[in-house]
Amino acid sequence: MNLKSLSLVLGLAAIWTTAGADVVKIAVLAPLTGSVSAIGTDLRTGAQLAVDQRKAEFNRLGIQLETLVLDDKGDPTTGANLIRETLLDPQVLGIVGPTKSGISLKVGEVLAASSNPAPLISPSSTNDELTQKGWKFFHRVTAPDGAQADVAARYIARELKPKAVFLVGDNTTFSNFLVEAIARELKQEGIKVVDSRSANVGDAAGVQDIVARVKASGAELVFHAGLYDSGAPLVKALRAANSAVMIMGSNGLDSPDFIRAAQGDAAGVRFVTGLGPVENYTNGQTFISAYRKAFNAAPAARAVFTYDAMNAMLDALSSAARKVGKTPTRAQVNTALNTVSVSAIRGVTGPIAFTPSGERRSSPMFIVEIDARTLQPMVVSGRRHLTSK
Repeated sequence: MNLKSLSLVLGLAAIWTTAGADVVKIAVLAPLTGSVSAIGTDLRTGAQLAVDQRKAEFNRLGIQLETLVLDDKGDPTTGANLIRETLLDPQVLGIVGPTKSGISLKVGEVLAASSNPAPLISPSSTNDELTQKGWKFFHRVTAPDGAQADVAARYIARELKPKAVFLVGDNTTFSNFLVEAIARELKQEGIKVVDSRSANVGDAAGVQDIVARVKASGAELVFHAGLYDSGAPLVKALRAANSAVMIMGSNGLDSPDFIRAAQGDAAGVRFVTGLGPVENYTNGQTFISAYRKAFNAAPAARAVFTYDAMNAMLDALSSAARKVGKTPTRAQVNTALNTVSVSAIRGVTGPIAFTPSGERRSSPMFIVEIDARTLQPMVVSGRRHLTSK
């Protein structure tokens, strides 16, 4: 057989495999519109890159792989309703997302009430309660808020050494829990919390009130527990009021959009994060190159974590399909996901395996500072959070 004939046969085989394949969809739940839509874009692109890279692999298994992108608008009720409708589609065998803890909690309730729940991996929902519900379908690839609070409090007490800290939230589920957690951890470290206040996103008067209270309190450090859409206005307001207070935040500030919104006022701001700059990971440069080629842009941290979350889901799907010799059920994918082991070669952020509660067994944790000269995030401290629970 000559090369031309061989190419024709291989081409026909590929067409036949795709045409006769079962369609399998992995839903991606992300805030594509709203105040944190940049995060939604990160989830969508990170997931799509992983799927695109592995479509040929699944074609050989008789599976036509697709993503079903859903816009939760950053709203828990919207997210829950979307998943309730999505579960009616038998081709959906898994869910990647959401990013916000409040949405994950609502979605979890929908899945828990279903007789046929789809397995779920969140790239960045960090509320501790999510893995305390006994949900066998829930998994995440980032460390929980409790770990963030522990790492942040230690760094504050041992490196920054303020005499008093002022805590600021934004009235989200994530923020409220983290404020309580960081307050407990700071108390254990012997650091005084002088006040704790919250302002909703867009509440300019509330932010100004907090700034006045910070200046009157004598606090040497403000800790912001919330996303960048509330963090950037607070930072700008503090600097506009000539406050020289140190500012530290949570992984909610771990986004290029925080720097774009805060501009020069972001200089010197620190944050604790289970995400971190992509280039700091062993396989970071390889991922950056692939992402730039696919989307002509630099990837943010949530894109790489969504990429890893999707690959964990796809490893489980592949394992289940090979085991049963056909397209698996949601329950079979979930069983495989509970014991999945993503190698350090495939996982950009390191190996991925889950505890029975759905926690990642080994998660990265960083303290990052926005460099005053370049306005780029720079890691000043790093470790891995280990859990067996």
